[in-house]
Amino acid sequence: MKVFALEDNEVRIVLFRKWIPTIHITKDVKVAIELLKKNSYSLIFLDHDLGGVFEVSGPNTGYEIAKYIADNDIKGKIIIHSYNTVGAKNMMALLPKAIYLPFGSFICVSTIENGELVNLEVKPSKLESIGD
Repeated sequence: MKVFALEDNEVRIVLFRKWIPTIHITKDVKVAIELLKKNSYSLIFLDHDLGGVFEVSGPNTGYEIAKYIADNDIKGKIIIHSYNTVGAKNMMALLPKAIYLPFGSFICVSTIENGELVNLEVKPSKLESIGD
């Protein structure tokens, strides 16, 4: 089981790595596309705003990755975790089967066996918010 995250916030990156030690994570759109080309993921987490810049959509945002996923019919469960509700809605329009869960509304509980992720649960959280 492989998990991918597009995320630029260092606090969230630390949490993702704590929750899912085997996660593939990047804040770079070009690196994200390369990872998605080379791997099949069971679960994909997508942030919208990258580099601390609030945008509605466009290049160098999660929207670009959502468009790439839609255009290339990439499989896997997708969770859009951005606080940018307009950007998240634009991504959801491209990926209607995706789930919108703002970061802080969930935690991840993983099971690792022999260095491999064998189970991952995404559970509701009582946290209000983490990071920007």
